[in-house]
Amino acid sequence: MFILSEVKDSVPIFPTNFGLPTHEAITSYLNKKYANKILQQVGFCLAVWDLVECGDGKVRWGDGAVWYKVKFNLLVFQPFSGEVLVGKVLSSTPDRIRISLGFFDDIYILISSLPADEFFFDPEDPDQPTGAHYWLVPLDEDAPSDSERTKLPILNNDMIRFRITASKFQEHEPRPPSERSKIVDGMAVPVDDDEDEQLPSWLLEATIAEQGLGVTGWWPAGDDEDQEEADELAMDES
Repeated sequence: MFILSEVKDSVPIFPTNFGLPTHEAITSYLNKKYANKILQQVGFCLAVWDLVECGDGKVRWGDGAVWYKVKFNLLVFQPFSGEVLVGKVLSSTPDRIRISLGFFDDIYILISSLPADEFFFDPEDPDQPTGAHYWLVPLDEDAPSDSERTKLPILNNDMIRFRITASKFQEHEPRPPSERSKIVDGMAVPVDDDEDEQLPSWLLEATIAEQGLGVTGWWPAGDDEDQEEADELAMDES
């Protein structure tokens, strides 16, 4: 789930930080630049792990900074395809379920990756404003044919176990003004964030259409372990 990725960069140390040890000043700058950001084709950066190489500092004309060429390791979140994780349900729509790990929120389970015999219901529930998916549990072979099938919901804030199936990066390029605004009463008005939806820079797709996957409460045998994971996730979010 977590890897070390080697990166090269040029780092400026400005006069305000000349009093700090060079290692500390460089690490602080790199953490501000990379932490909590997506590195294309790598993953979600968490923090600088260590400095591998650091060249001699050079002063460039005009900015007063000392520049260092460095090589360092980044701690990166990058789950492999097929890895099983546990997260929390953020929201549901008829097309997909969105999952959070506390530090990363762009994990999606598409309707094609939900269990067979699932359905979506949109109730008037303030705690579930976007509706919820339900799984109709198959009947046992010896159950009467007229037996009612159990409906298991997937609700917001439920802990859910899923398997990673795809990792997709998206590079966003600047768009022309015509796409960043709309015409209202003959005037150009900036598009609201809600109307200007774009794919995230990086998203993960997952499935729960396998035995043992889905809401952790569906499978009582793992309750203790799942509760520990839920407690850890709650601590991370706080």
